[in-house]
Amino acid sequence: MLEPQLVVINKPVGLTSHDVVDIIRRELRPWCAKRPLVGHAGTLDPFATGVLIILIGQATKTQSFFMNGLKTYRATIALGQATDTGDLTGKTTATKKVSPLTIKQITACLTKLVGLQVQAVPLYAAAKVDGKKLYEYARADQEPPRRPIRVITIKEIRLIDYESGSHELTFETICTSGTYIRALAEKIATHLGTVGHLKALCRLQSGDFSLTDTLEIDV
Repeated sequence: MLEPQLVVINKPVGLTSHDVVDIIRRELRPWCAKRPLVGHAGTLDPFATGVLIILIGQATKTQSFFMNGLKTYRATIALGQATDTGDLTGKTTATKKVSPLTIKQITACLTKLVGLQVQAVPLYAAAKVDGKKLYEYARADQEPPRRPIRVITIKEIRLIDYESGSHELTFETICTSGTYIRALAEKIATHLGTVGHLKALCRLQSGDFSLTDTLEIDV
């Protein structure tokens, strides 16, 4: 029997969380009598990087424990351009001028987002409505019967950098499980009087595990 194990991977750009699970499962297969039991504790989008907890064997039964921990992210928003996915992989749906912004203005905007809030799940998400994933409705150009909502908490959020020339804003946030950083990025852009999309995303920490605990994976 495969011993319960936990492995923390630094997910690279271009892989889905499930791709990483498949790679780990493939590596374990020669030492297992049957298909290895492997899962992950918290999805990262393909364009995102960072901490991805992989659970092996009976450790998969602890998935909810690891998924419910606080998460820390570093994200970069490209202001002035909205996309249908809310990130750089989507098609442009709107553009809007970005007014001159001061660090003080941006910091004040971010501070207002700290605390409990209700967040609508993005249309391009794996959450299901009536047995169908939201992104399947979106790709078929259909409106889902309803949009799921989540109650999340932004514990901390702070500005890391703002490039006025490119209108790129980088921030870090500590938030509860289930927070969609894409949706948070769009909200920040709206509060700053423009539109925006997520250009880059890295999960710096998940629960007790940070980037310093991660292993690199060969792809």
